[in-house]
Amino acid sequence: MNRTVTPFSFRCDPVIKERVQALAKKNRRSINAELNFLIETALNELAPAVDAAEASKDTNPNANGDLQCKV
Repeated sequence: MNRTVTPFSFRCDPVIKERVQALAKKNRRSINAELNFLIETALNELAPAVDAAEASKDTNPNANGDLQCKV
């Protein structure tokens, strides 16, 4: 699989970094691979809510598009 990777600077709380490092070690991934996995998983879980909001905007011109999601 050939894909382009765009460098991206990311700042986070040290506690979050430690948690990601621990998960990466447990899952035998690099920190970068673990972050990619976590972000992709979160986006896939939120996609139905985002898709529904977009559909609502298309069918309801008065909708403000605000989303409330439990994460």
